[in-house]
Amino acid sequence: MKIFAAAIVIGALTSSVAFAQQTTCKATKDAFDQLKTGMSQEEVETIIGCEGELMSENEYAGLRTAMLVWAGSGGLGANMNVMLQGDKLVSKAQMGLR
Repeated sequence: MKIFAAAIVIGALTSSVAFAQQTTCKATKDAFDQLKTGMSQEEVETIIGCEGELMSENEYAGLRTAMLVWAGSGGLGANMNVMLQGDKLVSKAQMGLR
């Protein structure tokens, strides 16, 4: 029972840290506009200023495809996402960034 309780506390702390990162680092329209096809995940995250949240990931025939998302500066629900294949940016989208 003590192990289970500790796991709950650790999970809550981890969630709090992730939420704090997400709310303190927000994608901006300026950063979004700097992203170019072919950039690596590291380059994308350097421009945005923090790691994106992994929304989906798949590997087929040795090629990793991943979608990352960031909360955005702007109105309610502002966000952006990128699609990476083989660690290269292949597409990006945003909604409401300022």
